[in-house]
Amino acid sequence: MSEDTAQDVKGDAPTFFIEDANENCIGEYPRLLCELLEFDYEKDVWKEKSRLIKFEETVEEGGERWSKPHVAALSLEAVHQSKEVLENAILLQDIQAENYKDFTEKLFAKLESDTDLKEEQLEELGKLLYKKHRHLKGRYKKLGDGGSGTNTPSDNRSPAPIRSSRTDPVLKPSQLGVTGISQKPSMSDLLEHLDSRKDDEIFTPNKKFAKHLPKNCEAADVLVGHADFLDEPICLWIRLKEPKILKETLTEVLVPTRFFILFLGPKLMYDYKEIGRVMATMLADSYFRPCAFSAQTKDDLLEGFQESIEAGTALPPGQWDRSLRIEPPSNLPSHPIRKRPSKNSIAKDKESIQYEDTEDHAEEHGDATLVRSGRLFGGLVQDIKRKAPHYLSDFKDALHPQCLASVIFIYIACLSPIITFGGLQGAATDNYLAAMEGILSGAICGVIYVLFCGQPLTVLGATGPMLVFETILFRLCKTFGWYFLSMRLWVGVWSGLFIIIICALDLSALVTYITRFTEEAFATLICIIFIQQAISKLLSIRKEYGVNTDPFNVEKSQCYCFPKPNSTLISHFNITTTSMPYTTASLENATMPTGPTLIPTLLATKQKCLDIGGNPVGDGCNYVPNVFFFSVLLFIVMFTVSITLKSFRNSPFFPSKVRQIVSDFNVVIGVIISVLIDWLVGLDTPKLKVPEQFKPTRWEDRGWIVPALGGNPWYTILIAIVPALLCTILIFLDQQITAVIVNRKENKLKKGGGYHLDIFILSIITILTSVMGLPWFVAATVRAMTHVNSLRVESEAAAPGEKPEFYGIRENRVTMLLVSILIGLSVQLTTVFKMIPMPVLYGVFMYMGVGALRGLQLVDRLLLLFMPQKHQPEYNFLKKVKTWRVHLFTLIQCICLGLLWVVKAIKVTSIAFPLMILLICVVRKLMERCFTQSELGALDNILPQDNSKKDKKKR
Repeated sequence: MSEDTAQDVKGDAPTFFIEDANENCIGEYPRLLCELLEFDYEKDVWKEKSRLIKFEETVEEGGERWSKPHVAALSLEAVHQSKEVLENAILLQDIQAENYKDFTEKLFAKLESDTDLKEEQLEELGKLLYKKHRHLKGRYKKLGDGGSGTNTPSDNRSPAPIRSSRTDPVLKPSQLGVTGISQKPSMSDLLEHLDSRKDDEIFTPNKKFAKHLPKNCEAADVLVGHADFLDEPICLWIRLKEPKILKETLTEVLVPTRFFILFLGPKLMYDYKEIGRVMATMLADSYFRPCAFSAQTKDDLLEGFQESIEAGTALPPGQWDRSLRIEPPSNLPSHPIRKRPSKNSIAKDKESIQYEDTEDHAEEHGDATLVRSGRLFGGLVQDIKRKAPHYLSDFKDALHPQCLASVIFIYIACLSPIITFGGLQGAATDNYLAAMEGILSGAICGVIYVLFCGQPLTVLGATGPMLVFETILFRLCKTFGWYFLSMRLWVGVWSGLFIIIICALDLSALVTYITRFTEEAFATLICIIFIQQAISKLLSIRKEYGVNTDPFNVEKSQCYCFPKPNSTLISHFNITTTSMPYTTASLENATMPTGPTLIPTLLATKQKCLDIGGNPVGDGCNYVPNVFFFSVLLFIVMFTVSITLKSFRNSPFFPSKVRQIVSDFNVVIGVIISVLIDWLVGLDTPKLKVPEQFKPTRWEDRGWIVPALGGNPWYTILIAIVPALLCTILIFLDQQITAVIVNRKENKLKKGGGYHLDIFILSIITILTSVMGLPWFVAATVRAMTHVNSLRVESEAAAPGEKPEFYGIRENRVTMLLVSILIGLSVQLTTVFKMIPMPVLYGVFMYMGVGALRGLQLVDRLLLLFMPQKHQPEYNFLKKVKTWRVHLFTLIQCICLGLLWVVKAIKVTSIAFPLMILLICVVRKLMERCFTQSELGALDNILPQDNSKKDKKKR
């Protein structure tokens, strides 16, 4: 749990800083558990009425349960009265106290010096401070009951008797060990006597609630009540220099106390409970707490209190009933840093305050690591120096169950495309590149990349654009009669050399021109491809497992198994080939009549007929009852379970640890459930097929090392430069756009990226895979986004009513290292993978595509088209840009997305896909002519501006 922060006091007046939405500020202040206790004269005990960490919980009227956490609604009258009380309060700041007796002695010393309280009043006050504290869930055990009895306010039994201060006899000097009958006991003697009394009960802290406290939490105890022995109200505001556990029963959990507030006075003079609520709420609020910790004088405290009042919100009484409870908001407000002006400062004239244009203050898009160094490989050296200190922590940070869930999920998510793309590549390249080559490439590329790259969260894999490029290159080689793998070798070598040149010249700095506009168009395209592929692959099952739309037509449902020539079936049944077949019950137990005019017709499935050497004929051979619809059901189950369990973290059911584990393992649980359903039903659904032997697909024609020429003319080495240029553009853009998406500020990465180092390692991998004749692997956008999302770190909602807060990503190298190793071992896990139905994997594809769409601003803006204005969410860009301008921006982005889709979908133009991405960057630059910089800053990122233009603006 993050801690609230502020800055130390300097100068004439303290400077107060408040937390933003993520509670990140300068300095550190711990969170406070604020407990409000009111004195109950009937029970002669301090009774807990409410508590706050961030939101308020109150004891219900029945006194047996806590209310749901809610926003504390305070009356304006109580707020103003609280300020009046603080003006007359007695402050004890940064006092030292080791125990409750030491604390009360200093308290009474201050009262004796600063008030006109009589000796009898001080004595009654001392007795009052030593009364028992009764908490709602604190357990009390009578001494001598052997631990069998507990007493809580919710028990039907009456609480243990507590001696009332009003019936306590007046202490005699002899009872306090003071000689001389005429001497009267001092206040110190009284406090020592009260502190030494033996309790007849043992208090057990509320351990269950203690688990919900933030780290390093401290307590603020607010004690209020009316005291008839006082003539005027008194308020003590005490802050300890070092928090101490003053008394075991002071709070319901063993938390050291930092603040102690006592407010007592005559009956009916104030609503003491409401004023106590105000003070407890202020201490729990992040806006006022830095002031409470750093204030040195009463004026500092009152000024901070006044600032908090001014920042508050009042609800009209005719529109809101204060008895109604406000649910905690899902997103806490983000406050700007505020600074209290010094006492000696003079207000400046408003006309002298210059506000610069919003366009000059628009934040430029870019990364500090993407500034050109001006030296050869300067960016690469800087990346290595930046990432080296984090290298060891990249392995230590993976020691968490969430990483195990991520490994299993990403392994499934990476292996499925490798097998799928392997089949497509095999068909497109005459099996020179197929599933076996994809598995080996996934293992080698993954291990090398994750061990030496700058951003290990990036996932390498086969992508659609690379598949298109490989297909076109194979057709080119086939047209001219060149050996494909040798030509491909030189294309890969030239591409690797070009990428090394890009790295040497720090050309990765051009990534700053790839703004959110281009990122989201590219990412949305890849997500749509995943969703489209998942649905199209699911529907393709119908081709192999047809659907009988006319079940009453018997002939249409039959599958006849004809014997092939010279088949053992013919000799076994002594049949001829001139008669019509007929059916029997099963293939294995057929008792066929024989003769010159009869042929046994074997009723069987297509696979059984093929197994015994038969020739399946008939519509029923391509029809397996229920398989297609059952595959659709498995697809829906997989997707629904995964998407539902992912949001299970925010469910009100089960403890937070259980919810977190279920959310992290959502895909794994979905796969297990789907496989179990498939196994229980027993239908012959299509299963994942993995190569069973570690050898090239065309092992008779090739090995694992590609010959340099392979019979090709020598000049093919030079011709390879042309396709290598297109391949370089494609690799660079695929890699860097994915890296930009992974390194977004929204992900709150703490170890930074390594654009130059990543592209350098990728060049080495490209050359290596070209030499071995393996598929080229580049950064896979959707899988990388899925990997990042699977490692999200959120708070466990420790404080009651607090929503889970996103802290960042669990950055490590272990997850992808294990995934790559498992991909290499997949050949040995064939038995396991044969159990996974393909529709389940298509469901994983669907989940990845839909999941990656979440958080894309383009999707949010598209949904705005279908919302009336009054129902539109509170997006920041809607506050700064007119709605029709937002729609215009979205329209331009959708046109660019459509062009990308068309160029990729048409085989003739698909080779120009990398150039289209560059064209989108040009379109984004031209948009500066129709949108202002402030509008682009709200909807997108600001492109780097020319330094000469900046100089002109300054002049």
